[in-house]
Amino acid sequence: YPDTWQPPAVKQRPAAPVIERRALPAHTPTPDALVCSEVMGKYLAHRQWPESVVQQFGLSVVTTQGVPAVRHPFYVLNADGVPEVDTWQDRLHLQGRKGSKWVAATGRPLPLYNMPALSMPDLAAVVICEGPADTVSATVALQSAAFPRIVAVGVAGARGWRSEWAPLFADMTVLVAADNDEAGHKLRRDIEADLLPIASELWHLQLPPDVNDLTDWCRRKGSAGVGEQLGKVLRAHAEPTAHDHLTRAMQLLTDAGITHTLETER
Repeated sequence: YPDTWQPPAVKQRPAAPVIERRALPAHTPTPDALVCSEVMGKYLAHRQWPESVVQQFGLSVVTTQGVPAVRHPFYVLNADGVPEVDTWQDRLHLQGRKGSKWVAATGRPLPLYNMPALSMPDLAAVVICEGPADTVSATVALQSAAFPRIVAVGVAGARGWRSEWAPLFADMTVLVAADNDEAGHKLRRDIEADLLPIASELWHLQLPPDVNDLTDWCRRKGSAGVGEQLGKVLRAHAEPTAHDHLTRAMQLLTDAGITHTLETER
């Protein structure tokens, strides 16, 4: 008999939601160029990020509550599919010390940080982080380890997850990288409650006991090392040639309520 087997149809993920923009302040005060360069340089050095993240994530130095701060903009896609700034998070960082954090909202809950990345064609897997900083760190780590089709997005805070985002991750391999504290554990549970029934695979990153978050882990282990560690879970499912029967088997395990934990190496 002729071979009539056909591979299962690939399900299309929904596009990242389009959120109506509201007016942002027309003028943002900024320090002089020397102060901007000094603040950004110290901020990048403290987090061990390359200068390329400034352009990639639209980072800038602004004056917030009378002091210099590094601004992390949150982008959404407009009706034309073009990323536009929706709101931002400002972080004070001077003289190597972590300072206060302010969020300038526009009258609604913050979107996912780096949300337009979910529109990447042939997206293979997603890392969901807690906060903008860990999202940048995860992105640097994945790029250092040459995983261009795996992206990172961030929940604005431990209480910032919204169930309406769940369909964005349907049939995806997802790794949750929350902070190593009680608030982070709750965030894991909140995300798991929504994604366990619909994700192809759901993993939780278990950090070493004395490491607070993914950014701290990257500083200790190095971005490339973290990227390789993440790849232990995501590499096998990052290519479209992954065996369908394996994907289906993992889906059955997920449906049965079995989750996975990725234990990190120091």
